[in-house]
Amino acid sequence: MTGVFDKIGGIILGKHELFDNKESARKHYEVLKEVIGHTNIPILAEFDCSHTHPMLTMPIGLKVKLDADKQKVEILEKYID
Repeated sequence: MTGVFDKIGGIILGKHELFDNKESARKHYEVLKEVIGHTNIPILAEFDCSHTHPMLTMPIGLKVKLDADKQKVEILEKYID
């Protein structure tokens, strides 16, 4: 409704160890795809970030290169504090 999916180039969806599928046998990325509908946005699901172990900390606001086919993410900028 806010148009956020019109402004992004891809989605990185982290693993969530405590995800509860409510006995539906659906994965969390299947729920996401149902909510956002048909899209050509590449989705990298079950990435080792979010609430999981191991957990890669992803910087917010930096440009990344996402290759969903190869399941790779490359951070293109340096984080400067």
